[in-house]
Amino acid sequence: MKSACVAFGLGCPRAQVDTARVCEYVRANGWSIAQTLEEADVVLVTVCGFNADYERRSLRLLASANRRRRPGSRLIVVGCQAGIDETRLHATFDADLVPPKRNADLDEILVILRYVWSWRRMKIDGRGG
Repeated sequence: MKSACVAFGLGCPRAQVDTARVCEYVRANGWSIAQTLEEADVVLVTVCGFNADYERRSLRLLASANRRRRPGSRLIVVGCQAGIDETRLHATFDADLVPPKRNADLDEILVILRYVWSWRRMKIDGRGG
């Protein structure tokens, strides 16, 4: 079973609710919740752009998660700052961005990741063509 780690710093109440929803979403879709960033296959970070302080803290959390995550894991950024600061985040981090207006993208990203990992496993096991 693939694992996901959900990280959240300080943020507005909406960001707190979004984080809880992401946790429930990954559990409901067959992912286990990793206890640390280093053991997770997917690291989801909720970022908040409500004010300059929350934005600054979110960027620090995102940078820390990016440094600490396991090589080969995927970084997925969710929350309002992912939509507000999309260009900057893409330029700074190798991450998939899921702003609130595109929450359905999270499902698509996780389905694609499962497919890719299944295909890689088949290739390694000698079952793929």
